[in-house]
Amino acid sequence: MVLEAVLKARGWAVDSFATAEDAWVACQAQAYDLAVLDWMLPGKTGLELCQQIRALDWGDRTLVLVETARSRTSDLQAVLEAGADDYLSKPLDPDLLDVRLAIAERGVTLLRERKRNEEAKTRALSRLQTVHEIDQAILGSHSAMEIVESALGHLQSLTGLAEVHAVELDFETGEAVVTAVASSDAASVQVGSRIPLERFPVESLRRGVTSVLEPPNPTYERPAGHALQSLQDRTMTCFPLIVRGELIGSLNLAKADGSPLDEEQASMAHEVATSLAVGIQNSRLTAELTRLAAIDELTGAYNRRKLFDLGAREVLRSQRFGRPLSAMMLDIDHFKQVNDRWGHSVGDRVLLCVAHCCNRTVREVDVLGRYGGEEFAILLPEACADEAVEVAERVRSEVEGLVIPTDGGALSVTVSIGVARLGDDANDLRSLLARADAAMYEAKRAGRNTVRLFTERLALDSGPDVPSQQPYYDGH
Repeated sequence: MVLEAVLKARGWAVDSFATAEDAWVACQAQAYDLAVLDWMLPGKTGLELCQQIRALDWGDRTLVLVETARSRTSDLQAVLEAGADDYLSKPLDPDLLDVRLAIAERGVTLLRERKRNEEAKTRALSRLQTVHEIDQAILGSHSAMEIVESALGHLQSLTGLAEVHAVELDFETGEAVVTAVASSDAASVQVGSRIPLERFPVESLRRGVTSVLEPPNPTYERPAGHALQSLQDRTMTCFPLIVRGELIGSLNLAKADGSPLDEEQASMAHEVATSLAVGIQNSRLTAELTRLAAIDELTGAYNRRKLFDLGAREVLRSQRFGRPLSAMMLDIDHFKQVNDRWGHSVGDRVLLCVAHCCNRTVREVDVLGRYGGEEFAILLPEACADEAVEVAERVRSEVEGLVIPTDGGALSVTVSIGVARLGDDANDLRSLLARADAAMYEAKRAGRNTVRLFTERLALDSGPDVPSQQPYYDGH
């Protein structure tokens, strides 16, 4: 055939079909860039086949020519109305056919370019949508861990990658620690797995360069306790997580077959890594501001507001579940003399040393707060009066043993401590701390550097409402 010969001569791969039905079956199985249809085909006309092709997913991205011997204007109009781009007049003139096919090739080139542009636009919109969803997830999270887990889950589900995980680089221990994982298979590395930094592309990541972590050499001897797991057979692409110019970790992605990421996946991962680093930075700043709002700047103990917030919760918990709760009030003996003799800078050092001593002596569940001036309050959940007195005695002894260096020589201080328990008439935080305060004053009267437990005798001596040394603040 003249048409087939000319097409092959121009470099086209040609599929020829004897019937319209055969051609239609082929079109349903694959896409074609160019379709040349005879008007008169067995079973149906070329115009009907053209309409069917246009209804396919790829039908609007192919060039359709119709061969016809008809030359009436109405017939040619029918060709165009059927969806064809042009027609070829029979009998086919090889020279004219070559020119018309050259024009058709230009049309095919334009259609391919339009297709590429549309697909690129679709991918770009999809990537932007993905990044937007991840950004929204980051904004809706409150902790760095929530941010990382949320971002990884979105990225893995939207890209279809086999494995996405984040690692934190711990330069003190020389390890990369897996902090979060999103995976589509059971072979994934586990949270908590540790990777020796010698296996990790730290230097290139520190420069902000996306790097590749290859599976270890079969002869690589894994240090005891390190679980590389899926890293043994997958190539991971690592994107740096940099916060304030400091490399803190990486976002790692892998395909199931271990092949490199494609351009779109790499671009999306880079944008997500940037958002993730910003989210981690913001969460850290928020956490630091929250911490500073609750901490006494000088001593590191809870400030007065936070002490009362936590204290109110402990009282409610104690009353709801019927669990014991005790409190200690601690005052540094002769603190005014310390300031007068040694100066306020030494006085500040004494407050800091006493606070640190209390913090390392009491239990982890206990709540240490600076009540005011040189006075501290300590709440002891799950501690009855006798147990609280034991803790108070340990604190008193530890403080007595402190040696605080100063420019004028070593300095020692002591503390007086009062203890009270929740219950009976002390059924709220105000009365609990007031009774501990009264017991502390009894310790002062007893000669200082001692511990006293609030008793009914103190209640009788002090009257129905035991005064507090400091104005009471209930957090409102």
